[in-house]
Amino acid sequence: KAVTETVLTADKAGEVASLSIHEGSKISSGDIILTLSDKSVEEQLKSYKSQLDSAEDLLSNAKDNMENAWDEIEDAKNSLDETIDNRTDYSITAPISGRLVKKNALLGDTIMAKSTLCVIYDLSAASFDMFIDELDVLNVKVGQEVKITADAIENTEFKGVVTNISLLSSNSGGVTQYPVTVRIDDIGDLLPGMNITGEIIVDKVEGVFAVPSHALVRGDLVYVADDTVTEEVGDVPVGFRAVSVETGITDGNYIEIISGLTGNEEVYVERNTGTENEYFQFGGPGQGEFSGYQGNQGGVRREEAPYPAN
Repeated sequence: KAVTETVLTADKAGEVASLSIHEGSKISSGDIILTLSDKSVEEQLKSYKSQLDSAEDLLSNAKDNMENAWDEIEDAKNSLDETIDNRTDYSITAPISGRLVKKNALLGDTIMAKSTLCVIYDLSAASFDMFIDELDVLNVKVGQEVKITADAIENTEFKGVVTNISLLSSNSGGVTQYPVTVRIDDIGDLLPGMNITGEIIVDKVEGVFAVPSHALVRGDLVYVADDTVTEEVGDVPVGFRAVSVETGITDGNYIEIISGLTGNEEVYVERNTGTENEYFQFGGPGQGEFSGYQGNQGGVRREEAPYPAN
């Protein structure tokens, strides 16, 4: 949706005398959209101008009544100014710059006060709401980066930022979700109403050592290749030894290794197929990122860029 949507309404009733808009036109703040005409206002204007002329004639012809004449002049001027102000008030201007997406008023229409005249979108930026699970929402903070893709625009990623985390939750099937507002400053080819998916980056590290999550055993052990081990020891397979490691963040596929490995090891990975094992070999320097969780219409995730495997 547009970052700002303004519905313009008429403050006064009257006949549309001129119309300067059409749907799809670009307008700027202050532009006149339409002008209303009210015959009574014009008649008042003529009347007060006539009073002013009469008062000035009275001043020149009746010096004895000078004081009264000045009073009448002042009254006439005040009435004239008020009428001019009222007539100016019949020109309705655009409150924002943007694109006019809907027009309700037509030339010659008689409109009522507070009736909708048009709808204007400010498409200099856009925003949308993501609905985040209660288990994840505490990881979300205002200012976090959001990666966005659109169904209608392939191979294009947009960047957003979290601007608000609402406490007005909703519950469905026992699952509580919170609306999180995301702002997109560079909307590119995005249009209001398009289906989009967002991922909130709640944490990020770069240039780290990481191993597949399945390589971890009992939380803080990995099996590292060692040709000197010729017999199976407990759960440790032949040709491997157990090494204790300190771990960091994970994206569900890889987990950061803070200490315990040098990056030159071959690590044993047991998949859940029950039939095959894999070996993970660290490669030379690389960079990457962790991010972390999934949600409805997007989600939050931690990103990690492990050193690439051979």
